[in-house]
Amino acid sequence: MNASGGPPGPGWWEASDGRWYPPEQHPAAAPPTPAFTALAPGMSLPPMAGAGVGIPTGPSAPFRPPPTSGPPIYAGPPIYGTMDSPKAKIPTWGVALICVGAAFLLLIVLAIAIPTFLGVHEVADSNDAVGTAANRAAQSDLNTALTISKAYYANHQTFAGMTPAVLQQMEPPLTFVGPTEPSTNADMISVGSVDQAALLVNRSSVGQCWYVLVVVEANDQQSPGLPTAPGTYFTSDHRPVCDAADLPAGPWTPNAFPLS
Repeated sequence: MNASGGPPGPGWWEASDGRWYPPEQHPAAAPPTPAFTALAPGMSLPPMAGAGVGIPTGPSAPFRPPPTSGPPIYAGPPIYGTMDSPKAKIPTWGVALICVGAAFLLLIVLAIAIPTFLGVHEVADSNDAVGTAANRAAQSDLNTALTISKAYYANHQTFAGMTPAVLQQMEPPLTFVGPTEPSTNADMISVGSVDQAALLVNRSSVGQCWYVLVVVEANDQQSPGLPTAPGTYFTSDHRPVCDAADLPAGPWTPNAFPLS
């Protein structure tokens, strides 16, 4: 403290206790600025606070990443429907209903496919060697029926009374049926007749229908679309029913079967 009662030097300040203090101890005084000196070649800075956390301390110091501590990062809303979420289960009655529907659909497909397959199989068989032999046998039986039909006409000059029973007596090995009863095999002949015309039909074992029409004199009793000129006509068709009541459109070939 100065004996004169004044500050001992410039910048000194008097505190509440009545004493004088140097300017660097004043509460409002700024901290002194450190003086920097140039480093000589080969020198390095001393270690600093926080050294080793992302700040290398020398040429050979390894790099260390900054700390990862801090607030959590928002990753977006949760994703539902993952493998960890509970799976929806189909009730038992639903599974049973699906099985019944599938079985019903399968039955419909089979009901359509099987007849189609069998029909295609019969058509294919009619063109191979087995089918040719079966058709030849049907033609042979039909020629036999034609022979006895002509013999009947020669004796009666009409086909009007030529019933299946009469033909059966004339040729027992064959089976004769009426015009509306279909032939199911080669030796079963469906017979239709009017006064001056007769029709004979049978079915081969491969499903081919064979027809023979005998016309002695043309008349109005014949079905529309049939040949009207006198002669013997032949045709064939592949259909499920072979009888003398349902005739094909033709073409009718005179004097010979159109197919072998």
